[in-house]
Amino acid sequence: MSVSTGKWTEFDQRYGITTFDDKLSATMKVTNYYNSLMSKGEQSKEDKENIIRARVALMLLKDRSFGKGGSNTTFPLSSANQDGTFDAARLTRDNLYIAAISFIKNKKYPKAQSALMDLAEKGYTRANNLLGYMCEQGLMDNCDRSRAMEFYKKGGPEGQYLLEGFESRQSELKRAAGAMYGSQLEDVKQAGRDTEELESLLNKMGQGEDFNLRTKAEFYRNAGDDEQYEYYLHELLNRGDEKATTALADFYVEKNTKQSLVKAEETAKALRKMGDSYADFIQGSCYVSNQSSNYNPEKALKFFKKYLAANSDKKSSDKYLTAAHYSALIVFNDQKASAAALTEALDMAKEVKKGNPTDGNVAGLINDINDRLIRVKAANRKKTIKMVVVLAIILGAALFIKSLVKKTGVDAGGMLPTGKTEATTQEEVRIFTVSVDAANIRSGAGKSNGVIASGKRGETFAATGNEEQTSGGSTWYEIYLDDSRTSTGWVSDKVVEG
Repeated sequence: MSVSTGKWTEFDQRYGITTFDDKLSATMKVTNYYNSLMSKGEQSKEDKENIIRARVALMLLKDRSFGKGGSNTTFPLSSANQDGTFDAARLTRDNLYIAAISFIKNKKYPKAQSALMDLAEKGYTRANNLLGYMCEQGLMDNCDRSRAMEFYKKGGPEGQYLLEGFESRQSELKRAAGAMYGSQLEDVKQAGRDTEELESLLNKMGQGEDFNLRTKAEFYRNAGDDEQYEYYLHELLNRGDEKATTALADFYVEKNTKQSLVKAEETAKALRKMGDSYADFIQGSCYVSNQSSNYNPEKALKFFKKYLAANSDKKSSDKYLTAAHYSALIVFNDQKASAAALTEALDMAKEVKKGNPTDGNVAGLINDINDRLIRVKAANRKKTIKMVVVLAIILGAALFIKSLVKKTGVDAGGMLPTGKTEATTQEEVRIFTVSVDAANIRSGAGKSNGVIASGKRGETFAATGNEEQTSGGSTWYEIYLDDSRTSTGWVSDKVVEG
């Protein structure tokens, strides 16, 4: 396939090829032209025709000769003076440039980089474009592809042309590199061992600084290097990555030390300023941890409920289920929890069970809350009956007094008949004191009954007056669990005194 000299002139004008180009740089120009057309979202009829022309042009360039006396002449025309003689200095630079091209073709990239950097420093403009090409293709160590733009800006008219198609080429390169190295990078990241391989892959992929920082953070997370993980999260945070704030908050909560929980609360404040409801989840997690100097289950429940209310559309998410689980546990462990609170906790536990069907702990919690709810409701019914009886007695007494007053003629506001005195009696209540470090309080007399609460050494409970002997010879006492005496439990004489 051959082309006449006149046709080459038209060819060169189309693709911006000058007398200073060699086969490599000319091929780069046609390739960049072709890539710019291919990257268009919608291609016109003219674009499609030019794509075909560019493909043909690349085929023609394979056989084209550049310079004097055929392909890649030893003496480039650019080194010739106007009178036809050669400038020794320029000849040396041109030969060095040709040598750099040879190094690139033979994949001796460090030597090519060294030669081109030397030429660029001495003002050899074309060297900048080849440096840009090497940087853009990931052929230079420690060179972000965006640095290629700096080289192209110094590359004269040819560099400006290359600069114009830079963004479209970058998008294409990123997609190709992601497809080529993505799975390999994932394996290295998950293993968390080979830092050199990690750096090499990131350099080849050229996905940008944010991507590199996120990848390194995950790498060190998997490596168990908390210090490096925290460092890269802070780097992302400094670059405005809001997800890094959430990741830091999770990291501090998971460490679960007094110092890390303080940092978690500070991070929660930052999330709250951003309007992120995740701040409530983090704050609740801090309050519920017994490692926190601000341990407060009641406040934790308040923040977890706020988070649940703000994220009711994400009931299947891990964080929602965790918040619901914590909330149900906090209510269950509150010995003064009302029937309404226990009913709400039961609903939350069922939500967790729905999200985690195989979680045996949740199933046990549901049963425990349900049993407790039944007892509390029963106690409430007893209390209601007692109140009704007391009110009936008071009403009967009032009617009796009224009838008595009517019969005796004593005014309602007067004194009772002489000899009638009011008497008050103080019912003696037996008090038991826990005599061991931790005493189990059960739902009935005997160890076969379930544990519903516990008492600490020195804690006191009022007796109901009921007691039972078990077959093992132990005596079990029924005690009130709260001051309002709405719920009761049983303790063995082995763990209390009184």
